[in-house]
Amino acid sequence: MTLEIEQQLVGIKYVNGKIQWQPRPPKSKAGYRTIPFGNALAEILRRAKKRQLESRLKYGEFYRQVPEHDFVCKKENGEHYTPAVIKYQTRELIKNKLGIDFNYHSLRHTHATMLVESGQPIKTVQKRLGHSRSATTEDRYVHLTQKMARDAADIFDSIAKDL
Repeated sequence: MTLEIEQQLVGIKYVNGKIQWQPRPPKSKAGYRTIPFGNALAEILRRAKKRQLESRLKYGEFYRQVPEHDFVCKKENGEHYTPAVIKYQTRELIKNKLGIDFNYHSLRHTHATMLVESGQPIKTVQKRLGHSRSATTEDRYVHLTQKMARDAADIFDSIAKDL
């Protein structure tokens, strides 16, 4: 139950007005990582794989399988979703359904902040996000929440009682 990060999709050039995406190595050595995940994500991935197998049977020879890359995010016909499409669809869904101005990259910030807020060491979060320096994680990705501020006040209050 781990996810191995060995590649990222990168837009490399425009062809007929469309950007062409290709797998490339991560930007840095720290980008190569293995991320453990839990049962909830495992179940989501199992259901996605089942839908893909059903679609492959349905589309037969017209299923667009890229032999060297078995992408998780695929359209029903097997064609992979590009990062740009996923970002657009997510942004539109959030904006139209919830009325929230949304930036897809903010999910990394939320993920990091929630982990630190729940007590995970910054080093764990740094490795999970693929940063080479913990300062990047701390300074750019982890944000102070009301819970963190309240917890700090409560801790100091318990110390002050003993003075």
